[in-house]
Amino acid sequence: MKYQLVAVGSLSKNYVETLETSLAESMDALGLDRHQYFEVLNINQREQIDWDGLPVMVWFGGNEISEPEDSHLLDYFLKKSLPIFPVVEDLSNYPVLVPPELHRINGLQWNLERLTTDLLRAFRLCRQQRQAFISYRRLETRNVAVQLFSALSLHGYRVFLDTASVDSGVDFQEALWGRMADVDLLILLDSPGALSSQWVYQELVRANDLGLGVLQLIWPGHSRTPGTEFCDPTISLNKTDFVNSQADLNDYLTDSTVSRVLSAAETARIRSLGLRRMSVVGELVDQAKLVHLDAEVHPVDGIKLYCGSNVVGCAIPITGLPDALSIQQQEGLLQLKDLSRTRIIYMGLGADPDYTKHLDWLNQKVGLLTCQVDLLDDWLKAL
Repeated sequence: MKYQLVAVGSLSKNYVETLETSLAESMDALGLDRHQYFEVLNINQREQIDWDGLPVMVWFGGNEISEPEDSHLLDYFLKKSLPIFPVVEDLSNYPVLVPPELHRINGLQWNLERLTTDLLRAFRLCRQQRQAFISYRRLETRNVAVQLFSALSLHGYRVFLDTASVDSGVDFQEALWGRMADVDLLILLDSPGALSSQWVYQELVRANDLGLGVLQLIWPGHSRTPGTEFCDPTISLNKTDFVNSQADLNDYLTDSTVSRVLSAAETARIRSLGLRRMSVVGELVDQAKLVHLDAEVHPVDGIKLYCGSNVVGCAIPITGLPDALSIQQQEGLLQLKDLSRTRIIYMGLGADPDYTKHLDWLNQKVGLLTCQVDLLDDWLKAL
């Protein structure tokens, strides 16, 4: 099975090559062999579409009249309720640039990073909810932290910021670690005194333990803080990146700089998802060896567990924490497979105790069960 992107519409030739490159690079970041598991098809290759898989269409709308073959294929995608992403150059003219059948579907103005992420979500390689955690020192970068919180929220992220994300009466540290356990990316505001904050220091240590990707913004006149070399990517800010060119507590980033940060966040988030998945997979492989099982890692079908030549179990690694919806979706994909020998596995470090109890409760209600990757010993031995 391959992840198939079907590119049609009058402007597809203008964008498809750039989009294919971006998706292929994202596949690399997620640890997938782009040549083996990904392909882009056009209307002349419609016979190669695997309808038993999950093909995704991008309709590049323009002023030119659509080819009849494109329209027929669009109708078939709509009939089968398959994902379709209408993309145009100007959303204000959306009804004119796409066929009437697409008017009820939200369109996207061409934005490479956003479209790449949306397509990865459609392929189920990326989580539906973008999540980010901002780590900063209040005494130096509070205004920029609040500014990024707003900008990321407007771009569809669920953002953790200590002053806005913890309710009163809640254990602060428990809430902090609970949210970090489920985010995709940490954004570090590396100001001169950032690491003198015990909270920032602990957040970085936890991010490293979780395998989280870290986007590091380095303040003007400040060298990268020692011990943050694992952070990647980095953006070295200049005073001209700030509205008042002061880069102090009362200053803000310019709009163009915020756009750079948002673009870098999308790229770093995808890489982070790949790293976190590999961390879960590595832990499972190590545990399987201890009970004399062989693990065959497959990027599409999860991890098959062998005893000799016999498949005795299957594990589905996910990033972050599972929820009822993700469990239901995975169970639907498995169809008639033996659920008793299948587990969704995840990294549970720092998970909120109440949420862990909730997952235990779900395990009593649903067919497909979940398990923290460091607690798999009993299940593996029983296979």
